[in-house]
Amino acid sequence: MDRHKHETSAKGLWDVTGMVSLGVILVFYCYYLTGILHFETSQTKESSSGLSVVASYLSFATGFIFRPLGAIYFGALADTGGKKRALVKSFKMLGIVSLCMALLHDSYMPAEVASIFVIIVRLLQGFATAGTVTCAIAYIYDLAPTLEKGRFTSWLQMAAPSGYLIAMAIVILFKLFVSAQDLGSWGWRVCFLLSGLIYPLAVYIDRKFPDAPLVYANETSLKTHLKNLLKDRTSLKKIFTFALSIAINVGVLAYFFNLYRLYFLGPLLKIPSDAIGFIVAISSLFLLPLYPLFGVISDKVGRAKMCLRGGLLGILVLFPYFYFMQKFAGTEGVGVNKGALIIVMMLTGFIITLSYAPIVALVCDSVTPRYRAVSFGVIYNIGFSFIPSLLQITGSYFYDRNASIYAGIYAALAVSAVASGISYLIRPKNTIA
Repeated sequence: MDRHKHETSAKGLWDVTGMVSLGVILVFYCYYLTGILHFETSQTKESSSGLSVVASYLSFATGFIFRPLGAIYFGALADTGGKKRALVKSFKMLGIVSLCMALLHDSYMPAEVASIFVIIVRLLQGFATAGTVTCAIAYIYDLAPTLEKGRFTSWLQMAAPSGYLIAMAIVILFKLFVSAQDLGSWGWRVCFLLSGLIYPLAVYIDRKFPDAPLVYANETSLKTHLKNLLKDRTSLKKIFTFALSIAINVGVLAYFFNLYRLYFLGPLLKIPSDAIGFIVAISSLFLLPLYPLFGVISDKVGRAKMCLRGGLLGILVLFPYFYFMQKFAGTEGVGVNKGALIIVMMLTGFIITLSYAPIVALVCDSVTPRYRAVSFGVIYNIGFSFIPSLLQITGSYFYDRNASIYAGIYAALAVSAVASGISYLIRPKNTIA
């Protein structure tokens, strides 16, 4: 039994939302820092072994692919043992694993061995990240008042872009004071020291804030909980119908608008990383206030309506978004129109945020409360991580085969359009969402 009461005052709820949001921001800082640093440091290497190349390429994608497993474990732990308890465990695990990144270096181990360890740590990062995102959303959703769940959970939706911005800012600051060689030798280790803040933050959350009440308190093991879920056809139907289809629709769009654009602007269009960082940072700062705004609006007008319409608009502007980015990117990184690219990102970002801000509350609305955390974790990490990552790998493969820079975008459009159609046809008719 948690020593705190389950009831949370309005001020207390803002306090816990703020601290949990800070923790998730640090989570995404650690997560994105890995990919950013691998891109930056790989530019200084004159040659790489086969496994080093594989580690550099997979370091970003493998974490996403491993996340559904972490969602199942930590989600079931949250449902059976308390959402705060599971959140604290996932925070602590990620803090330790991320700090381990600073210990990996090929100066005291063969490069091939170091590359393998990079992938292993990346997988563990993905596993723990799934737990933090899953448990944080479920925790805040359960604590929030019935008519304000979109308002409070939308603050957590700012964590991913905020974490990326902080990671990018830290790397840019280091590049101002140290050489590229020093960044690749020791500077990247210092960048990861900030991840150590996750652990004491987890201890503070554990001691300071209450847990959310368990919906069903008679289950004692994760195994039993998962078995019961697999036998519950009604709950499985809720997971794998509307909730999953709308998550795939919004998740694929969000991934390509926010993450795939980095691959598109960098390796494909050859824009320098500093220019990309500036463009993405300015446009993202403009969009951050829209997350809580759209969260509040979703409580008023209905989350299903906002996500369905936002998802449809996102499909319509996805191809023009990348087309105009190519148009304003210049040639081989020369003649980049930064102002025009920022405007394109802000306009299209407004559309995708319309559906992205309330999507987590909508998913929680749509699943069985008894299995809320594990259901949300599976849906979120499949729709926002696993499938988009496979689409990026598919796009990269077809680009290598026929040099079409739009191959991945066509695949994303097809998947998102199918998911949008399914979610519209089976949308909930009578619901507070």
